[in-house]
Amino acid sequence: AEAKAAYEAGRPSEAASILSALAAEEGVSPGLHYDFGVSLLDAGECGPAILSLERAHWLAPSDAGIAAALAVARQRAGLPERHAPAWERARDVLAPDTWATVGGLALVLGCAGGVVWMLDPGRFVRTRGVRRALRAGTAVSSGAFLVAAIACASLAGEASRGIAVGSEVTLRMAPFEGAEPRATLGAGESVRIEERHGAFVRVRADGARWGWAPASAIGEIVPG
Repeated sequence: AEAKAAYEAGRPSEAASILSALAAEEGVSPGLHYDFGVSLLDAGECGPAILSLERAHWLAPSDAGIAAALAVARQRAGLPERHAPAWERARDVLAPDTWATVGGLALVLGCAGGVVWMLDPGRFVRTRGVRRALRAGTAVSSGAFLVAAIACASLAGEASRGIAVGSEVTLRMAPFEGAEPRATLGAGESVRIEERHGAFVRVRADGARWGWAPASAIGEIVPG
C-alpha cells in the first residue's frame, strides 16, 4: 500500500525502494517483480526494470500484462522487439512450478501403470476395455512426463541468462578492471553467462560480442 501510494503520488523511486525492501523480507512473486519493474522504469532505470520484468515473466510466462510491460521497457531502452520461437511460446503456456507439478504427477501415474503391467494386468483388471484404458493412460502419462521434463530443462537453462543493469557495461579481455576493453553492452541487453571468476563474469551477447564484466553489472534472471 505504501509503494502504491508513492507511485501514484509521482515518486516511483520511493516506490521501488519500498518494493525492494519488501522482496528482501518476504520473498518474490510475479506481481512484486512486475510492480518493482514498472516503478524502476518510471524512475528511468531501464536496465534494472528490464531485469525485474524478465524475472516476473519467467515466473508467470503467460501473463499478458507482464509481457506488455517488458516490451515497453525494451522499447524505452532502445532494444529491438523480441520474437520468441514457437517452441518457447508453447513452453510459456505454463509457469515453471506448474510444469514441475505436471511432470511429477505424470511420472507417478506412468510408474503406477507400468508396475501394474509388469505384475500382469489380468490379475488386477478383468475387463478388456479397462485394460486398454490403462495401457492408453500409461502411454499418455509417459508422454506428458517427457514434455514436462523438456519444458523444465528449457526453463532451467534460463539460469545462464542475465541482463545488463548498468547504463553502459564494458566487456573486457580478462577478469580485472585494467584489462583491455573489447565491447560494450547497453542497459537491458540480454546475455549468456558462461563463466565466473571472482567478482567478474564472462558473458556472450548478440553480434558475437563477449568479454568479462563485473558481476554486479549483470543481473541473473533466475537468481542463484
